[in-house]
Amino acid sequence: MSGGSGTLTPAVTVPVIDEGGIFGPHMRAILNGDMGIDAVWTPTGKTPVDIRAIFNKLNAPELGMEGYRIWIEVMTADIPGAVPGEPIIIGDTTYKIKDPPAASDDGTSIIELSLD
Repeated sequence: MSGGSGTLTPAVTVPVIDEGGIFGPHMRAILNGDMGIDAVWTPTGKTPVDIRAIFNKLNAPELGMEGYRIWIEVMTADIPGAVPGEPIIIGDTTYKIKDPPAASDDGTSIIELSLD
């Protein structure tokens, strides 16, 4: 910081980036790289949308529960208005959005999925 007479002014201006501040471009690169997978989200009454996601499946018995916890991480900008019940196809499997997407400050959202 610089300035005179006790006045502080920033030495560097940090640009504002649309997708999650400074982390968004990095998350987009991760999704488009080897960690990301292709998925198709179909918003209610609209055309299917190709998205990239990080797929996660946790064996719930390891946590003392039955079944699995399944979720994906996507760029929030890629799933505007996603709601529970809408299908997301990953490979040969059709999942349904279980809960409203949980958006974070880095420009991504976690979407819990179910098989029913």
